[in-house]
Amino acid sequence: MIITRQEFEKYRLAEGGYDTYMLYKLITRHMGSYSRYMNLLNYYLGRHDILQRQKSTASASNCKIVANHAKYIVDMMVSYLVGNELQYTASKGVNIEAVENEYYNQDIAEVDSEIVKGMSIYGR
Repeated sequence: MIITRQEFEKYRLAEGGYDTYMLYKLITRHMGSYSRYMNLLNYYLGRHDILQRQKSTASASNCKIVANHAKYIVDMMVSYLVGNELQYTASKGVNIEAVENEYYNQDIAEVDSEIVKGMSIYGR
């Protein structure tokens, strides 16, 4: 779905806020890449193009094999990059216990892992 500039102008942000033309251009550019992103996600999920192939003749075999290397590569990269949680250390006399508690309460390691996974799948 590509929106027109006139449609976008109806949703103008607060005066003095973001430049609506710039936002329009960014959204349009993203929507142009949408099919590529969906193709990459489908490969990660194991929904390869070969599964859609039809027999050319009734006597032809229609064997389909999926070796999901995309998922393997992404999962290995994610575990390599963020497999171990970050460890915080402070200078002597500085108490960072409050920061560490918030880090664990918000499960930042899970968020970091999902960000890296998304970047690995979509290539950006």
